[in-house]
Amino acid sequence: MIKNNLEHLRTQKGMSKTQFVFFLGIVSEMQYTRYEKSAQQPTLATALKIAKKLETTVDEIWSIDENGE
Repeated sequence: MIKNNLEHLRTQKGMSKTQFVFFLGIVSEMQYTRYEKSAQQPTLATALKIAKKLETTVDEIWSIDENGE
């Protein structure tokens, strides 16, 4: 399973979910919420855009949970 720190990093930067969705150009806030909850993974292009906006790397945001939790 892939887990992420997306919500923590976004809020640490002081950005609301609505602001971040607008920046990413995602059609719906619901889609972005699925990213934060690890229910769906973004495309590589979107993941790179997210990392750039959060001033971090993709591997600092997403990681593989070897235990499947």
